Amino acid sequence: MQISLSAFRVLNYRFLDGLALPDLAQVNVVTGSNGVGKTALLEALWLFTGRYNSPLLWNQNVQRSDTPILDPVSTLTRNGKVAFSGIENGEEFEHDVKFVHYSQPVDLDSAVDSGLPSDDPTTLHLVGKLSASVNGKELEDQALTQTPFGLVAATTKQTGRASCVIEGTRWQLESSNEELKRFSVLVERGRKNELRDALRLIHPSLDDVEILSNERGPYLSGLAKNGRRYHLPAFGGGTVRLFRIFLATYSSRDSVVLIDEIENGLHHSVLLNLWQKLRNWATEWNVQVFATTHSRECLSAAISAFEDQPDGLMIHNLYRKDGELETATFSGEPLLAAEELSIELR
Repeated sequence: MQISLSAFRVLNYRFLDGLALPDLAQVNVVTGSNGVGKTALLEALWLFTGRYNSPLLWNQNVQRSDTPILDPVSTLTRNGKVAFSGIENGEEFEHDVKFVHYSQPVDLDSAVDSGLPSDDPTTLHLVGKLSASVNGKELEDQALTQTPFGLVAATTKQTGRASCVIEGTRWQLESSNEELKRFSVLVERGRKNELRDALRLIHPSLDDVEILSNERGPYLSGLAKNGRRYHLPAFGGGTVRLFRIFLATYSSRDSVVLIDEIENGLHHSVLLNLWQKLRNWATEWNVQVFATTHSRECLSAAISAFEDQPDGLMIHNLYRKDGELETATFSGEPLLAAEELSIELR
């Protein structure tokens, strides 16, 4: 399923209420000062593209907490509901989610004494649900149940929507096993040489990447030109960062990839090549890219990579004016002119 967003608006989410991006390109760079809301915007985009999967709100990265959260909505908005709107593949969607409380979690040691069913741990104790709608149509309730393994969000219906991958310095939405599965798919489809060539931007001595296994389980291994194999992190944080960006982009075919602090861990000398490759990957795999940065060098590299096709790139600068969050968007010829005149885009 193809996903292409041409507009997006945050109605109720964190401190982004009312933030609007009325125009979007295939590649979008979000910039602004620290704490202005760049990462929160990526979260909002991720939740909107996954709007038929409301338990995403319970994700610990969205909640920014390792502690289980009973009511995920209350931590993300003061208005009683999380809400977004956007235009996807030419169709407008409005999405909102509320939390419906049933009961507090109980002490599992006293579950039998309290009369709670214990033969089916997946329905041990219903503590709440999410009530969500898309374009005014109620979705199937998403339940939060208490099990011996903790609070579990139970998605009761699979929708078959395309996946939207988010990659960042803080986000770890996929387990290592999921990452290994995605790498395996990439290898099966004959794309490993492209990955290797991309990683050589960071570490020219890297000859190959493959999955190995030891007593601790499977892991990613890199082959150096000296014939020795090392855990991939031994080649440096930049190599791992670029590996994850490539894998996230490839895994987002016909969908959206969200990359937080794209320049993190990468030397400024490779940024132009990174953006050129990312542009090619986005075109070849039909991926819409949203990336955040606060680096002037990263912005300049992105603009240079799109110099012959400026309409393929938009820079969205988030800033606060009189306490209100606003957006200034640069694209096309005005974007090139702003770069030539050294106009501040951050």
